[in-house]
Amino acid sequence: MKKIVRFNLKTQPHDALFDFILFVHKSLIYLPQAETTPGQPEVQRAESDKIYLKSERLQRVVDKFESAFQWFDDAYMPDRRSPVTKALGVAERNQHKAWVGMSRYLRSMIDHPVAEVAAAARAARELLEKNGNPRHGSQGKKSTIVYSLLQDLETFASREKVGLDPWYEWLKAAHEAFKQLMHKRACVKDRTKIGETPAAVAAAKKAYRELVNVVNSIVVVEETDDYDTFINILNGEIEERTTIAKRQATRRKNAKLKTNAPEAAEATAPRAQGGKTKEK
Repeated sequence: MKKIVRFNLKTQPHDALFDFILFVHKSLIYLPQAETTPGQPEVQRAESDKIYLKSERLQRVVDKFESAFQWFDDAYMPDRRSPVTKALGVAERNQHKAWVGMSRYLRSMIDHPVAEVAAAARAARELLEKNGNPRHGSQGKKSTIVYSLLQDLETFASREKVGLDPWYEWLKAAHEAFKQLMHKRACVKDRTKIGETPAAVAAAKKAYRELVNVVNSIVVVEETDDYDTFINILNGEIEERTTIAKRQATRRKNAKLKTNAPEAAEATAPRAQGGKTKEK
């Protein structure tokens, strides 16, 4: 029997938390529904459509989750019709355009006649593949992918050898513009709702935990695999977000160690007695 794995919501900033709660909200259609024709694929619902589940107990929990999500959405998300939101869409496309240009360039350089350049191109392509394609997912997820890639490319020793600097600078500038607009959009949201945000966040977290507990308990009690699709979807998202969070934490730790290294070396260095160097 499969169960939804544990996910520490406390480590998620508000942007990432909202993206995750939104993902769960959209994934509810994969729960076993009360009126579904056997053998037919479930049709994705519109945002306003209510789903009716086989389990009455789960239905109550899902209804509560939907209400909490709506409160979170109303309290936290900015006006989607604002000029900032439209500009953010343009910046998002520019960011992906830069990524696609870099990817195509590296693909062409893999066949370079100079073996060292070809090897550098392959290594750079592996960095792109490792971090993923920022075309899919939420805006926060796309931003995380590009940020992680830029961190890898910043320390990529063969960047100059393969001629990647112009593409790196283009992607970096596009990401910076995108990130600034993300911040600006958060700042121009309805100020009257700011006071609601902490309560809405707490309600969303509580509703998600109750949803997970009920799904997992139903799976155990009924010994059913009817919930496997929903569980697999959530577990895949949780695994990816956990991996990204660990990678970012490692980078922050390494950056801190690098910053503190000169001070530590100075503190442990032997000091000359009396301020004078001992002559041999």
